[in-house]
Amino acid sequence: MTIEQYWNDVTIYYVVFQTHSDFEISKTLVFPTEWSHEKVKVSISNCFNNVKKILVIEEDAEGLALKL
Repeated sequence: MTIEQYWNDVTIYYVVFQTHSDFEISKTLVFPTEWSHEKVKVSISNCFNNVKKILVIEEDAEGLALKL
C-alpha cells in the first residue's frame, strides 16, 4: 500500500480578501497541489459571496488530505 491510495497532496494558503462592504476577511484555505495560482484566485472569487478584491494569496504549507 502506498500513501497515494489514502491521501491527496494539498497546498495550504493564507488568503485575505476585501468585501464590497469594505470588510477584510482572512482565511486559511486548502486546495489541491496541482491547482495553479490563477485557479485558486478564481475559486476564491467564485466560492465566497461579496468578494470585491483579493489582497493576499500566500502559500503557507504543504499537506495531505485523507481521500474519502
